[in-house]
Amino acid sequence: MFYIHPWELDTDQPRMKAPLKSRFRHYQNLKTTERKLGRLLDAFSMGSISDSIESSDEIGHSACLIEAVTGKN
Repeated sequence: MFYIHPWELDTDQPRMKAPLKSRFRHYQNLKTTERKLGRLLDAFSMGSISDSIESSDEIGHSACLIEAVTGKN
């Protein structure tokens, strides 16, 4: 499962006044999020949760997913 906040793609969003730690966590690597999202979309097929549950019964599904994520089998 993957979720992204809409603001995580908005490099031109207004900057909030907050403690340094909060600003760092909120804005660090913001400029690279779109590229990373594109790589995820290219690397994996996406579908609904319902489709994922139905396909989880397929033999080897879990092993293929683990190998795709970790590079190990």
